[in-house]
Amino acid sequence: MDFKPKKILFVDCREAYRNIFSELLCEAGYDVEASSGANDALEKVKKTPYDLVITDIGSLGFDGIDLYLDTIAEKPEMGDGFLFITGGHAEDTKMREVLTKLNKKFIIRPFGINELLRKISAATGQERDSAPGFRERFENRRQEKRFKWEEDCLLTQNGETNNIPLASTVDISRNGVKIRYLGAPIKPESLLEVDVRHIKVKGPAAVAWSTPVDDMEAISGLRFLEPINVSSILTVIQSGRWRTTTS
Repeated sequence: MDFKPKKILFVDCREAYRNIFSELLCEAGYDVEASSGANDALEKVKKTPYDLVITDIGSLGFDGIDLYLDTIAEKPEMGDGFLFITGGHAEDTKMREVLTKLNKKFIIRPFGINELLRKISAATGQERDSAPGFRERFENRRQEKRFKWEEDCLLTQNGETNNIPLASTVDISRNGVKIRYLGAPIKPESLLEVDVRHIKVKGPAAVAWSTPVDDMEAISGLRFLEPINVSSILTVIQSGRWRTTTS
């Protein structure tokens, strides 16, 4: 009998999140479609028998609970076919308590791709332990020329800027950046917004690895979801305060 991958609908209003998670879940062996909003997602659910719908409960005005209620009104059999993404802040505690009492599946931000895969595996019965090639793809792409470049930068996680203080770049290339910061190592596969203002680099990146430097600081390697502009690298080169590195 031919293997038929489980079909997943990933719903998020942020294009970067849809792109990265769709890519990684496809690599893990799932059949994935993405949707940017509740109306579009509901139309897809009406037409397609998904094994699982993954949706944020509430971000940027989007409410996954409304999508859930509209879906089960159309397809009651989908009642157990949702995995909700909820925030980890204190104000989200009540929602998590409600989901727990209703025996609904959820995952708390920030989370890594492997944690997400474990949740999906439990929900669908399709075994997947990790996203193959995630770290390997990052490492292969980072074989390109990197430039040692030390500059203060801003890291944002889930819209919060104060949970990763005193960050600075260590080196940078078109497809990635190494960051040093105050605090504990960031969980691999987490998604961050990176802002290096002097060279006009701003956008989403995935954490490939993290390691502590000492009791106070840590270093992480980040992969940009989209390569940075060549003009930004030229700014680094023209500044005269860089050197190439392979470490």
